[in-house]
Amino acid sequence: MQHADTARPATGHPLMPRVLDPQGTWFENGISLAGRAIIAWFFIGAARYHLSSAHYADTLSDMTARGVPAPALGLAIGMAVSVIASLALVFRMGGRWPALVLAVYSIAVSWLMHNPIYGHGPDMFFFYKDLAITGALLLAGSWPGNSRL
Repeated sequence: MQHADTARPATGHPLMPRVLDPQGTWFENGISLAGRAIIAWFFIGAARYHLSSAHYADTLSDMTARGVPAPALGLAIGMAVSVIASLALVFRMGGRWPALVLAVYSIAVSWLMHNPIYGHGPDMFFFYKDLAITGALLLAGSWPGNSRL
Protein backbone atom coordinates (compact mmCIF):
# COMPACT_ATOMS: atom_id res chain seq x y z
CA MET A 1 0.00 0.00 0.00
CA GLN A 2 1.33 3.42 -0.92
CA HIS A 3 1.53 6.26 1.54
CA ALA A 4 -1.04 8.97 0.81
CA ASP A 5 1.67 11.53 0.05
CA THR A 6 3.22 9.37 -2.67
CA ALA A 7 0.11 7.76 -4.16
CA ARG A 8 -0.67 8.57 -7.79
CA PRO A 9 -3.89 10.42 -8.49
CA ALA A 10 -6.88 8.15 -9.03
CA THR A 11 -7.88 10.02 -12.18
CA GLY A 12 -6.18 12.20 -14.72
CA HIS A 13 -2.55 12.54 -15.63
CA PRO A 14 -0.11 11.61 -12.80
CA LEU A 15 1.74 14.92 -13.13
CA MET A 16 -1.37 17.08 -12.97
CA PRO A 17 -2.45 18.21 -9.51
CA ARG A 18 -5.94 17.57 -8.22
CA VAL A 19 -7.50 20.56 -6.56
CA LEU A 20 -10.46 18.45 -5.44
CA ASP A 21 -10.38 14.95 -4.03
CA PRO A 22 -12.52 12.54 -6.08
CA GLN A 23 -13.14 10.48 -2.92
CA GLY A 24 -14.25 13.46 -0.82
CA THR A 25 -17.71 14.92 -0.50
CA TRP A 26 -18.53 18.33 -1.93
CA PHE A 27 -18.47 19.74 1.61
CA GLU A 28 -15.06 18.23 2.45
CA ASN A 29 -13.65 19.41 -0.86
CA GLY A 30 -15.09 22.89 -0.41
CA ILE A 31 -13.80 23.33 3.14
CA SER A 32 -10.38 21.94 2.24
CA LEU A 33 -10.05 24.12 -0.85
CA ALA A 34 -11.23 27.21 1.05
CA GLY A 35 -8.72 26.62 3.84
CA ARG A 36 -5.85 26.05 1.43
CA ALA A 37 -6.82 29.12 -0.62
CA ILE A 38 -7.03 31.38 2.44
CA ILE A 39 -3.60 30.30 3.65
CA ALA A 40 -2.13 30.78 0.16
CA TRP A 41 -3.83 34.18 -0.14
CA PHE A 42 -2.11 35.27 3.06
CA PHE A 43 1.39 34.22 1.95
CA ILE A 44 1.05 35.42 -1.66
CA GLY A 45 -0.37 38.74 -0.43
CA ALA A 46 2.58 39.17 1.92
CA ALA A 47 5.02 38.45 -0.92
CA ARG A 48 3.25 40.96 -3.14
CA TYR A 49 3.38 43.57 -0.37
CA HIS A 50 7.07 43.08 0.44
CA LEU A 51 8.15 43.04 -3.20
CA SER A 52 6.07 46.05 -4.26
CA SER A 53 7.91 49.22 -5.22
CA ALA A 54 6.28 51.06 -2.33
CA HIS A 55 7.53 48.65 0.37
CA TYR A 56 10.62 46.87 -1.03
CA ALA A 57 13.16 49.40 0.33
CA ASP A 58 11.41 49.51 3.71
CA THR A 59 11.44 45.73 3.93
CA LEU A 60 15.17 45.56 3.12
CA SER A 61 15.88 48.32 5.63
CA ASP A 62 13.94 46.50 8.34
CA MET A 63 15.74 43.23 7.56
CA THR A 64 19.13 44.98 7.69
CA ALA A 65 18.26 46.63 11.01
CA ARG A 66 17.38 43.23 12.47
CA GLY A 67 20.71 41.75 11.38
CA VAL A 68 19.47 39.50 8.59
CA PRO A 69 22.50 38.54 6.47
CA ALA A 70 22.19 39.34 2.72
CA PRO A 71 18.71 40.84 3.05
CA ALA A 72 18.04 41.21 -0.70
CA LEU A 73 18.89 37.57 -1.36
CA GLY A 74 17.00 36.45 1.74
CA LEU A 75 13.92 38.41 0.69
CA ALA A 76 14.00 37.00 -2.85
CA ILE A 77 14.41 33.41 -1.62
CA GLY A 78 11.80 33.84 1.11
CA MET A 79 9.20 35.27 -1.22
CA ALA A 80 9.87 32.60 -3.86
CA VAL A 81 9.53 29.82 -1.27
CA SER A 82 6.32 31.29 0.15
CA VAL A 83 4.66 31.75 -3.26
CA ILE A 84 5.71 28.35 -4.65
CA ALA A 85 4.73 26.49 -1.47
CA SER A 86 1.41 28.39 -1.36
CA LEU A 87 0.54 27.43 -4.92
CA ALA A 88 1.58 23.83 -4.22
CA LEU A 89 -0.71 23.85 -1.18
CA VAL A 90 -3.71 25.13 -3.18
CA PHE A 91 -3.21 22.69 -6.05
CA ARG A 92 -2.40 19.77 -3.73
CA MET A 93 1.06 19.16 -5.15
CA GLY A 94 3.55 17.47 -2.86
CA GLY A 95 1.14 16.10 -0.29
CA ARG A 96 1.84 17.48 3.16
CA TRP A 97 5.19 19.04 2.29
CA PRO A 98 3.93 22.50 1.27
CA ALA A 99 2.22 22.88 4.66
CA LEU A 100 5.41 21.84 6.45
CA VAL A 101 7.56 24.18 4.33
CA LEU A 102 5.23 27.11 5.06
CA ALA A 103 5.19 26.25 8.77
CA VAL A 104 8.99 26.20 8.99
CA TYR A 105 9.14 29.40 6.92
CA SER A 106 6.67 31.10 9.30
CA ILE A 107 8.72 30.14 12.35
CA ALA A 108 11.95 31.36 10.75
CA VAL A 109 10.44 34.69 9.68
CA SER A 110 8.81 35.17 13.08
CA TRP A 111 12.04 34.53 14.90
CA LEU A 112 14.12 36.79 12.64
CA MET A 113 11.68 39.65 12.19
CA HIS A 114 9.42 39.55 15.26
CA ASN A 115 11.68 38.00 17.89
CA PRO A 116 9.74 37.62 21.15
CA ILE A 117 12.88 38.15 23.22
CA TYR A 118 13.38 41.67 21.92
CA GLY A 119 9.93 42.46 20.63
CA HIS A 120 7.11 44.37 22.17
CA GLY A 121 3.87 45.92 20.97
CA PRO A 122 3.34 45.29 17.25
CA ASP A 123 6.21 42.78 17.06
CA MET A 124 4.54 40.57 19.65
CA PHE A 125 1.24 40.74 17.75
CA PHE A 126 2.97 39.66 14.52
CA PHE A 127 4.89 36.94 16.36
CA TYR A 128 1.69 35.46 17.80
CA LYS A 129 -0.08 35.79 14.43
CA ASP A 130 2.73 33.88 12.72
CA LEU A 131 2.70 31.30 15.51
CA ALA A 132 -1.05 30.76 15.02
CA ILE A 133 -0.57 30.34 11.27
CA THR A 134 2.22 27.85 11.94
CA GLY A 135 -0.09 25.88 14.23
CA ALA A 136 -2.81 25.81 11.58
CA LEU A 137 -0.34 24.61 8.95
CA LEU A 138 1.01 21.87 11.22
CA LEU A 139 -2.51 20.78 12.06
CA ALA A 140 -3.53 20.76 8.40
CA GLY A 141 -0.46 18.79 7.40
CA SER A 142 -0.49 16.18 10.14
CA TRP A 143 -4.09 15.60 11.17
CA PRO A 144 -5.07 11.92 10.90
CA GLY A 145 -7.66 11.54 8.19
CA ASN A 146 -6.33 14.59 6.41
CA SER A 147 -3.68 12.67 4.50
CA ARG A 148 -5.16 13.93 1.24
CA LEU A 149 -4.81 17.57 2.42
